[in-house]
Amino acid sequence: MRKQIPNILTSIRILCSILLLICQPFSSTFTWLYIFAGISDMLDGFTARHFHAVSSFGEKYDSLADVLFIGVCLLKLLPAIHLPLWGILWIALIAAIKAFNLWFSHAYHRNKLFLHTIANKITGA
Repeated sequence: MRKQIPNILTSIRILCSILLLICQPFSSTFTWLYIFAGISDMLDGFTARHFHAVSSFGEKYDSLADVLFIGVCLLKLLPAIHLPLWGILWIALIAAIKAFNLWFSHAYHRNKLFLHTIANKITGA
């Protein structure tokens, strides 16, 4: 059972992401779902390593959950906030780093997943 905990945490992030779609941005429900999704993102990799449950499926599942969470957040939050030009450029830079990371992962490792590099963790933060 312990080896399933990382994938359960990833599933929680996917469920939270889907539920975010029906919430008003910045509502208390939206905020709590966002927090739970973020916590599950931080814990799934840690628990996978702790329980020696790292797998190819888990890595891909985590990347899928990341893409879904990021996409839903952008879809819900960008229309709700009014960003200055530097904010839009900052988001574009983060998206470019993530896209490069995905391309690099595919080109050099033949994986379609996000490498968990320091740059990728910084953009996530």
